[in-house]
Amino acid sequence: MRRLAVLIVIMNLFQSGCGKPPKGGPREATYPITGVVTVDGNPETQVQVTCHPVSESKLSAPSVAYTNADGEFSIGTYEAGDGAPAGDYKLTFRWGQINLMTGRYDGDKFKGKYAKVESSEFPVTVTEGQECDLGPIALTTK
Repeated sequence: MRRLAVLIVIMNLFQSGCGKPPKGGPREATYPITGVVTVDGNPETQVQVTCHPVSESKLSAPSVAYTNADGEFSIGTYEAGDGAPAGDYKLTFRWGQINLMTGRYDGDKFKGKYAKVESSEFPVTVTEGQECDLGPIALTTK
């Protein structure tokens, strides 16, 4: 009986050490960022919304979302729609399409107008424990 108890304790120790951290290390807590993009007054699909950290960040890449047919988006950092860590960000926008030959997202119908972080007029502050609904974001092609 004593050997069985020792064996169970040893097995539990090994099992607790077998878990792997998420790829890229531990995840920071994220909080939802949502909104609706309109272009020239109409909701548009496939607008890439990128959330760039303003200050130094542990993230290896910016958080991203693509608008759906209603212009709605939900930023994702580690997985689709999970949000972004608390902090200050600037949004950039690119309106392209999926290239069926390469599977890549190509082009920009905005011609770079909203692509530069330095000139972004769309600041976002994500507060710990709170959802961030940006509401409508009106962009133009002119």
